[in-house]
Amino acid sequence: MNVLLPENAYSVILAGGGGTRFWPQSRSQKPKQFLPFFGPRTLLQHSFDLITPLTPPDRILVVTNSAQAGLVREQLPDVPEANVLSEPCARGTAAAVAWAAAAIAARNAKGTMTVVGADHWVRNPEALHAAVVRGHEVAERGHALVMFGLTPGGPNPHYGYIIGAPEPEESELAATVRVLRFHEKPPAETARRYLSQKHCYWNSGMFSCSVETMHAEMDLYAPNILRAVRAAIRSLPDHDAFREAYSGIPANSIDRAVLEHSANCYVVPTAIERVELRTWASLFSLLPRDTGGNVSIGDVRMLDCANTVQFGSGKLVAAIGMENCAIVANADAVLVCALDRADDIGSLIYLAVEKGYEELR
Repeated sequence: MNVLLPENAYSVILAGGGGTRFWPQSRSQKPKQFLPFFGPRTLLQHSFDLITPLTPPDRILVVTNSAQAGLVREQLPDVPEANVLSEPCARGTAAAVAWAAAAIAARNAKGTMTVVGADHWVRNPEALHAAVVRGHEVAERGHALVMFGLTPGGPNPHYGYIIGAPEPEESELAATVRVLRFHEKPPAETARRYLSQKHCYWNSGMFSCSVETMHAEMDLYAPNILRAVRAAIRSLPDHDAFREAYSGIPANSIDRAVLEHSANCYVVPTAIERVELRTWASLFSLLPRDTGGNVSIGDVRMLDCANTVQFGSGKLVAAIGMENCAIVANADAVLVCALDRADDIGSLIYLAVEKGYEELR
């Protein structure tokens, strides 16, 4: 099926995350989005593969950290070099989206943008394509911010929740639900209460809008970020001035800075099956397990283990009698972690760096 969007449509991949929870494989110089967990293609390449049926490479922009810009160009050689926006420092997704919107507006003032991450795996690309086509149409005609809502599979505390209005909108906003409020990663009991409401969705983190709408909404809710991004862009091509100006941009996410405040935000319910790669535990839902519930990657040997993730890269991983844990080994580090503590790996790295192991960051 041909799902190519009109020439005013662009896609933006946000690929600047640190991926600390996938340490020791994910490092500051090569975070998880540049790693191949499911065969030869990396998470970044998977995101690219998802959107190329919608927008060709010359209309795909990637926002990344300057330290990873070379990796982006290496892994996505079809994306023009000018489309790789290299942040000198991380200032959150609000700044990244504002820069991408400005870059698109400079090419097409009537352009639209679909924003996706590079830290997820989508099992059914056709559902994403259908959602983006619908989201583009609504964003273009209704001048709205259009979120893509996932059907909740239970009270998962790792997702943000979107609560929509009881009745769908009419006219150019048909097939959408007006967003009433957001709830960021609530406890399981609170999430269970949200699921009892008629229009409750997991927040996929993906959305569409026109660049005109994005700038208008940021002007309302995050004018300091928008002004600072515009000032930084004006300093180019003086990269030293750009670095200094960009470091002064207030750090915030696009959700907290704009989407959660907007009265012009709508959600398109979708059938997208998306798994966010947050921690080693995430691999349980994507990779085949043995009869003991174990996931093995690389050179691994085990005896009487259950519900473990074991990853050997560069050396053998051997385990006996381990349960509900991740064991990850590469050339210079070994991680042993209870799966229910995988969110704390970032804190562990901080402690290691404090002790002088800066090379392990």
